[in-house]
Amino acid sequence: MTKIYDAALAPVGIKSSELSIMSLLAHRAATGPTVTVTELAAALAMSRSTARQHLQQLEQALLVRAAEPSGAARGLRFGLTAAGRLKVDDAIPLWRGAQHYFEKIYGAEPAQQLRQTLRHIAQDQQRHGAGIERHGAAGAPL
Repeated sequence: MTKIYDAALAPVGIKSSELSIMSLLAHRAATGPTVTVTELAAALAMSRSTARQHLQQLEQALLVRAAEPSGAARGLRFGLTAAGRLKVDDAIPLWRGAQHYFEKIYGAEPAQQLRQTLRHIAQDQQRHGAGIERHGAAGAPL
């Protein structure tokens, strides 16, 4: 499934995982402050190291910027650059096209059920994420 979305986004030079991060940053910019690595990782149900790696790549591409925290806040805060905002704007129609294509080949109802299942998994990851990183699929410590 990721291959479908990544192929659709190739013309704008980003992957679906990067669009997820940039879309979250775009949304946060409209509703409040930028985010820390920890906040981003929790919101997107990924490890802090994975979130940081993606942010570093997006920073190098000048799509995301890091800012020192102000006041009592700790940790770098990340936000979109103007180029990042334009990249999101260019990518959204491509993402929607990939979604339409996926629904066409997989079926609209099964695609909706799959998205709902993935949403539940992500929510569960947010609630119990630390345990998943320390334990394997069978619950045994890694």
